[in-house]
Amino acid sequence: MHGTIVIESESAGHISSCAEIMSLSSDSLTRALTAGERLQLRLHLMGCDWCTRYAQQVKALRVVVQKHPEWFEATPSVKLSAEARARIRRSLRAPSL
Repeated sequence: MHGTIVIESESAGHISSCAEIMSLSSDSLTRALTAGERLQLRLHLMGCDWCTRYAQQVKALRVVVQKHPEWFEATPSVKLSAEARARIRRSLRAPSL
C-alpha cells in the first residue's frame, strides 16, 4: 500500500490528499472541474506517482466511454426461468468438494 501524499498549494490555499485527488479524478468523468480543482489536481500529480497512475486510468476510461457509449447504457434486466432459479439454488446448496 502506498503512503498518502499531501501537497500544499499556496495558490489554492488547500492541502490535497490522495483521497481528494482520486475523488477529483473520478468526478472529472461526470463534470467539468473548476480551474481551482484542475490546479489542485495538476499540482498533486506532479509529486505523486500513485495518483498519476490512477488519473491515467480514469482518462483511459473516459476515452472508452466517449468512443463506445452504447457499452455503458442501462440494459434491461434479464429474468431467469423458474427452472434456472431452482438449478442455481440446488448448486448453491450442494456440498463443496
